[in-house]
Amino acid sequence: FAYKVNELLKEDENFSSYGNKAIILNQLKQWQFPVPDSVFLSGGLTESIVKGQEIPNDILGFFKNEFVILRTSPANGTFENEMPFLYLGLNDQTYRILVKRVGQLSAQCTYITFLKNFAISVFNMGIEEFSPLETTESEFLREDKKSYESIQLDIFKKYKELIVSKTGKQFPNSLSEQIRCVLESVYK
Repeated sequence: FAYKVNELLKEDENFSSYGNKAIILNQLKQWQFPVPDSVFLSGGLTESIVKGQEIPNDILGFFKNEFVILRTSPANGTFENEMPFLYLGLNDQTYRILVKRVGQLSAQCTYITFLKNFAISVFNMGIEEFSPLETTESEFLREDKKSYESIQLDIFKKYKELIVSKTGKQFPNSLSEQIRCVLESVYK
């Protein structure tokens, strides 16, 4: 099951399967505190996704044209990787949206950080494996209108190529593929 935060009801027999964070956020939302829109996935749905079931369209539609912060909330201490995954849904196409929202330099830093963090957290790369790109990155991180299409996308391509060469795994481009990779890395 998937529920938006204000759809969880205490009377629901499955309510406890969503965890304490879901319960508290749900109560705050019902009491009209400003709580970010959220979606909670039951353990059963998460397990089905990890086993290969498609992520339901109503979940993906909830995040339409937005970047997703995915916070896995397993029982405390159950999994090693309990950090949030920021900016899921970011790819070469959505990068252009980010540039319009935050400016070119911030978008560049955000995308490079996202690529690194995803590779480290999901594909178990070491931060030191990105050192060959440090010089390229420092040259790249500048505001230059001419470089928008060619140079910017080229540096992202280099990061993705490095990830493939070190892990053998293609960087997932779609939101659903990225969510699936995160869930698999945490729950397998």
